[in-house]
Amino acid sequence: MAEIEEIQRYSSQKVYLDIFGGSADALPVATLSDGTGLIVTQEAPVPASGITDRYSVLLTMAHTQNDGDLAITWDFDMSTVAITKTDQFFVFSPILSDTAIKKIHPNATDDEVSVIEKAVRHIINAHCGQDFGHFVGKKKVYGRGSQVLQLPAHLLTLTSVNGVVDDTRLVTTINGWELHYFPWGQPYGAENGLYLTGGVIHDPRQWLYGCWEEGVVYEIDGEWGYLGTPPPVAEAAKLLVNDYACGDSQYRDRFLTSMTAADWRIQFNDGAFANTGNVRANQLLEEYVVKYTPWVAI
Repeated sequence: MAEIEEIQRYSSQKVYLDIFGGSADALPVATLSDGTGLIVTQEAPVPASGITDRYSVLLTMAHTQNDGDLAITWDFDMSTVAITKTDQFFVFSPILSDTAIKKIHPNATDDEVSVIEKAVRHIINAHCGQDFGHFVGKKKVYGRGSQVLQLPAHLLTLTSVNGVVDDTRLVTTINGWELHYFPWGQPYGAENGLYLTGGVIHDPRQWLYGCWEEGVVYEIDGEWGYLGTPPPVAEAAKLLVNDYACGDSQYRDRFLTSMTAADWRIQFNDGAFANTGNVRANQLLEEYVVKYTPWVAI
């Protein structure tokens, strides 16, 4: 199984269909996962690599403007036999730019910078339980029968819930991670929609819409993620990039807890193998660590 290729957000890139030991009966049809058709171009074969027939499509900034999964499906015939091939990609936003990494590692090659960026980004994403990209569109999540709906990602702007636009009863809380109805939940003492109050008179019907029903799928349309890397996350990434320059990172990568030579000894605390492996990076990222797992609907 091939590794899913990563494509940087807002980049343009050619993607190839390579055929070995044969050729397509006609020009293949290429379609994006959202149903968009792509223009297919026939390329010269590469006999040295065993490629006897090659085609390409160009992914432009319009196709890579959202972080997340992206798929291209190729449909073609070989000797009248129908074949379908799907290539999977992941569009990402870098936490640090190549320029920022080269300021820390001025002698790093472009390939080394790419490896460092990818490793640091995945370490931070795994530690935080989220990524720091940007996505405009719909996400689905199951209700839990509670007064709040825990969201699958950081919500910047809400457009609609199950197609209902501009519902003024909805508010986001916990810095964009939870969705509440307002007023929040069922009023104290409510029974069958009727209750007594010694103070403000509330709408008796509010209990009907104060709960996200368990097992119901809610489709949340909006703008998700971050407009840019939050400063604490960027600073944590710089610390982890700098760790690559330290020789002791080789020992930690191999789970060596101590090293002794004739005139020196190094020993690692257990914290060196937990979380990001850098205590200051952990502290900077603390407010971005997701503390729960939402029931995401596929």
